[in-house]
Amino acid sequence: MLKKLVTGELSLVITFWGWLVLGNIILAIIVNVLFSTITQPNPKVMAVVIIVILLIKFIIAGMVTSGIFFILRNKKITVWGVIAFILALINFIYAIIYAAACIYAICFVANIYK
Repeated sequence: MLKKLVTGELSLVITFWGWLVLGNIILAIIVNVLFSTITQPNPKVMAVVIIVILLIKFIIAGMVTSGIFFILRNKKITVWGVIAFILALINFIYAIIYAAACIYAICFVANIYK
């Protein structure tokens, strides 16, 4: 399934709406549930959880961007495909910037709690 996603063998609808949109919604729900249920968080555990979630988001964003690129390259280029690719690319760049900012913040907090 993941190989089909990366190589563009899935449809544009499944790649964009299923993996990009629904994947981000599921990750957001997981983050909200985790942070709302923990009353006294351990900073080190929370840092690991945040890094794992960021890695998952980064990997999904990269796979979706790759999949949409190959869909456009191997199949007919459509307006919706180009729009989906631009949004996936923006999401991928956002994932990189957000991951870097969160890792920097985690390192800063880790130095405070030494």
